Amino acid sequence: MASRFLIFMLVCAPLPGWGQTQPPVGSTPIVNGVLDASIETVRQRLLQWFSGYEFVPEASDYAGLGSHLGPALESIARDSSQDLVRRARAVSAMAYAIDQPTLSFVGALLADEGARPVLRRKAALVLGLRAGEGAVAALASAFGSAIDDVFLREACARALRQLGPAGDETRQRLLIAEKASSVRALLEARKRVGEIP
Repeated sequence: MASRFLIFMLVCAPLPGWGQTQPPVGSTPIVNGVLDASIETVRQRLLQWFSGYEFVPEASDYAGLGSHLGPALESIARDSSQDLVRRARAVSAMAYAIDQPTLSFVGALLADEGARPVLRRKAALVLGLRAGEGAVAALASAFGSAIDDVFLREACARALRQLGPAGDETRQRLLIAEKASSVRALLEARKRVGEIP
């Protein structure tokens, strides 16, 4: 029994962070649940989160970053030198940064036909979650311009469905000309079993 403990200590004790209860030296302090930091510090924290596969930030994690969340996410999403997965996660996380400049950026990203398709799809979903009735025209426009991109049309259809009654008329209008069965299914159904309203 003692030899197992000794082997365990020799193997596991040298691991960095083993049993660490304090933040790493040099990390930005959190005061009253809010990160006291500049936009760049928040950006670096987000990049660490978006680099991992095990850690998925929750609403409380994003709320703890304070007012710099939106600008930091926008900075990551615009940075073409960043990995596309990180950029896409940044756009998705904009659902937690509900300030007007962030929503304006998301709307502009959706309208930008030169943007990466996955970023436009994420932008459509964020607008459906956060922009309310004001997103209908932008979503319909992106849907109409995505003739060769069935995945963007699917994202726009999902977003319109998330808007509830505000998107019903537009979904019915778009359904008339839609040929792809996957998009038609999203335009037809207002809510599916198990879907969060």
